[in-house]
Amino acid sequence: MRKIILTILAFVVFYLSSAPIYAALDPAQTNPIVITRGSIFIEAGTPHLPNQSPITQRYAGLGLSVNSSGGLSFGSQTYAECFTFGCGPGSIVNATLSTTFSTSDPAFFRGTVTVNDKTYPVGMFHVNVGGTYNFVSPSLVFPNVSTPVVTLSFPFTFDGHLIGFAERRSVFNLDLVGQGVATVRFVRISFGGEPSYRATSFTYSFQPASGSMSDN
Repeated sequence: MRKIILTILAFVVFYLSSAPIYAALDPAQTNPIVITRGSIFIEAGTPHLPNQSPITQRYAGLGLSVNSSGGLSFGSQTYAECFTFGCGPGSIVNATLSTTFSTSDPAFFRGTVTVNDKTYPVGMFHVNVGGTYNFVSPSLVFPNVSTPVVTLSFPFTFDGHLIGFAERRSVFNLDLVGQGVATVRFVRISFGGEPSYRATSFTYSFQPASGSMSDN
């Protein structure tokens, strides 16, 4: 028993001595970071796990670059209605979506976040990342079509919050804004009578504001 306890203590000491230590950034942020390039891709979940939807984040703005993938909590009116009941010609659809996410489960999340030239690996024993994303778009009437796949595009505005924490302290805490074009992919799920479609993915592609200069 004593040997087992000593072995466990030795492992704990080794982990504490080898775990990376991250210095906290200045928490004061005067202006939100404007996201000007890249995209966020969200794939619809399954009927068994509707709120665990894979997300791929590859976007950047001045002093920030995010490159990660994993699961998240999903919330979208279009997704909920089309996934549950199906949408068809004449349905009102949009790309408005609000979601919260966390990297607390390293089996889902992996990647890096770079803030002011400092790169943080994301995942177990590194930096956990969480936050909120809010996308707002106008609504469209679903077209009168019967093709197997329908893709609709919407302009969107974006605001969000990105938090990184390690060893029980904040590493970065950032407000985000942006705009661009959202693409929603619908797949036909009924082939008899009136066509019905299910939303299967949302892609938010960021663009600089008209007349502004993108960061390098």
